[in-house]
Amino acid sequence: MSRQSIGVANEAATLDERVVSISTGTTKLEPHKHANRVLLLTGVSASTTIDLPLATGSGDRYTFFNSAVKVASGQVVINATHGGTSNVIKGTVVSIDMSGAVVSAFTSTTNDIMTFNGTTTGFGDFAGDKVVLLDAAANTWWVEEATVFNTGSGATPFSG
Repeated sequence: MSRQSIGVANEAATLDERVVSISTGTTKLEPHKHANRVLLLTGVSASTTIDLPLATGSGDRYTFFNSAVKVASGQVVINATHGGTSNVIKGTVVSIDMSGAVVSAFTSTTNDIMTFNGTTTGFGDFAGDKVVLLDAAANTWWVEEATVFNTGSGATPFSG
């Protein structure tokens, strides 16, 4: 059953529907509430864990923006694990050192977790990090776009 067949339009009508705030704690994303919308990460002092839905090849996009300056204890985890189901995140994250001197790229083809620790992997001292994930195929998330800002030496956000 497609989202359209159950009466959920791809385009949200109001600003409240197009932009969804995600604070600290764990948020399980639901396609009818979160897909094809801007997801603002607003938590500053504690960790945020985002559980992606199982990838089915729906074409849904999840666009994450870091809209807050995090403190050292706050991290953002984007989790594509689903028990015994093999779900992977494929693609590249571009990481820019805030001095502007170093740009690094980190690639994944088999991982299922992205962790942004607020320092070396991004989503930290500066607002503006952006990650767009596409539900590209069964059990496959594609990093359509990802630019994060790190402090210090950049490190891969991929694991699992």
